[in-house]
Amino acid sequence: MVAVVLMGANPVTYLNRTFQYMDNQRPHLRAGPRPGCFGFLLSSIGCLQGFLHLRRRRGGGGRSTTAAVVVASMAILISDFFLTRLPLLRTRS
Repeated sequence: MVAVVLMGANPVTYLNRTFQYMDNQRPHLRAGPRPGCFGFLLSSIGCLQGFLHLRRRRGGGGRSTTAAVVVASMAILISDFFLTRLPLLRTRS
């Protein structure tokens, strides 16, 4: 909208070039569910660790942060291994 209205670009050319660019970027869109999975793991583990450590004692904020970072890092590494292997297993069968 900004390019067409404020800068006077041709709307048809703008849309065509936008779709051409998106078609060229398809290999980069193969990330699939990995970023969503990592975000879910990170937020879930952070909330769970914070809830568990802060529920027991008052000064557990530093410990819960450290525990959340360690557990989330390990979970992301393990899930990355399996999510990377999953497409390879599908193509072999």
